[in-house]
Amino acid sequence: MVRGVGFEPTQAYAIGSSARRTHITCDITPSNDRISQAISQGYSKSNTAYHDTERVTSNGQNPFQSIVRDLDYLIREYKEYVMKKYNPNTWKDYVRYIDEYVDFLINPARNVDLLLSLSPKHRNKVLCTLSIFSQFLDLKLGTETFHDYFKKLRRKLKIKWNEKQPADIFEKITSLDEALKAIEIAAEIYPEYAIYLATLLESGLRPIELLTVRKEAFRPQLRIIKVMIIRKTKRAFIGILGPKLTEILRDMISRRNWTRLFELNKDRVNKASKKIREEIPWFRPYHLRKLNASILLKKGVDSQIVDLLQGRAEATVLMQHYFKTTIEELVKIHNSAIKEIDDKIYSILRPRIPRSL
Repeated sequence: MVRGVGFEPTQAYAIGSSARRTHITCDITPSNDRISQAISQGYSKSNTAYHDTERVTSNGQNPFQSIVRDLDYLIREYKEYVMKKYNPNTWKDYVRYIDEYVDFLINPARNVDLLLSLSPKHRNKVLCTLSIFSQFLDLKLGTETFHDYFKKLRRKLKIKWNEKQPADIFEKITSLDEALKAIEIAAEIYPEYAIYLATLLESGLRPIELLTVRKEAFRPQLRIIKVMIIRKTKRAFIGILGPKLTEILRDMISRRNWTRLFELNKDRVNKASKKIREEIPWFRPYHLRKLNASILLKKGVDSQIVDLLQGRAEATVLMQHYFKTTIEELVKIHNSAIKEIDDKIYSILRPRIPRSL
């Protein structure tokens, strides 16, 4: 299997090398006449599992055994589906684990010991993958059978999702001094990456959000990056910057013919990251989001405002339905809390990053 490189998904990695059947565009809209639809697309009735699904699911047997003959084709379609639906950091797990653990769905009694032997974190990822695959099959084949069977199977075999451990407030993450040092190191090797790290620190955005947002989302006059991503548990409305980092970021993108706000070169990022970890081995870009939250809280910003700024789903009815504010108010609260950090970042970046960057 060929793995993708860089920040963009790679088709070869997403689809894999096991698919051997004629490709049919994945239509995940349920259909009442699945056999006719498959035949009309050149998928012969004698070679399809659609009629087997009807037969097997009607008498309570394992519906996954009815798709064995067509498993390669369905897994290929599933991989294309998750590649489109999820970001690369997520779908790579869903692609890898379906190849390794799909046999559990077909012969659960034979494979249950293997699943139970996994670490809780690993088992959670595998169960999530199998759950998404079963839901995909229901959408693809227009049934309500596969996911229901998967849930019953978990209950019958007493396989539980791992209970989340309480957050460790003493977890070792990058300190503010270490974060500033990382930005300083990156500025010497790859200035654009240093600005990216500084933007993560001040805005508290998730790294993948900052890599995928388009440059039009940057509003320097408001000192914000307008993300506006809304998912079930993760939100990202805006990322707020201090005035001095806003100036540096504006200078950078005005001289770059980029489509996205940040289009980083992977080799240069790896070079800068390697140098950073030589001095700060535990440094991770995601730590900057946690550090941002810690700084805001220590500066007296209300925890619910921090949740709002960092794009977490509202925890209370008050925040969900009644709390109202303006971007200007949020910018004022944020800038007041991170003023010293904005000054320090500017003192690090400006001497090392020419205005003609």
